[in-house]
Amino acid sequence: MSLLLGVNIDHVATLRQARYSGMLDSPNAEPSPLEAAKDAQEGDADSITVHVRGDRRHMQEQDAFEIRDQIKQPQYHIQHLGRVSHLEIKRLLNL
Repeated sequence: MSLLLGVNIDHVATLRQARYSGMLDSPNAEPSPLEAAKDAQEGDADSITVHVRGDRRHMQEQDAFEIRDQIKQPQYHIQHLGRVSHLEIKRLLNL
């Protein structure tokens, strides 16, 4: 049995939120969850996990859309807690 590498990029968004809360449109807002997902893909990750919390304290829905549009992974996991159901987020992301 082989081991698979899954990368959860939520903490990248946590750092960005801590640094740029309220200024996410800033061109200097970093680190980028999208760039972290690209790095994981280049490092041969088998899956990427994105966790959009109900309070949007970390990952934002826009992050999930950008990652969905630009990262082609064999597996893409979306986790969501909040007002919009998990299935609704998956529908919005066409997963």
